[in-house]
Amino acid sequence: MARTVKGTFPQIRPATPEWDAFTEALADVVTPCRGLNAWTSEDAAERAVAARACQGCEVLALCGAAAGSTRERYGVYAGVDRTPRVGAPPKTTTTTRRTA
Repeated sequence: MARTVKGTFPQIRPATPEWDAFTEALADVVTPCRGLNAWTSEDAAERAVAARACQGCEVLALCGAAAGSTRERYGVYAGVDRTPRVGAPPKTTTTTRRTA
């Protein structure tokens, strides 16, 4: 398990250029999510608050690129709640064949 110091991100991070650029940029700015636990909350309403807090963030584009590069599926990144909705049907791709 990654050791985390309050107000910092976990020390384990994915190895993508986008994630590296994002974490490098975090060293120079104070982001709205820093110290905010709502971005990974189990409560959808809290995550909605976190998503709104992202607006105007200096690293918004880098955050979105980092999350996209690692296919993040849980939490709020760049103002987008990537957490699957409870009870939502699974995302599937189906092809239907029409017969004449």
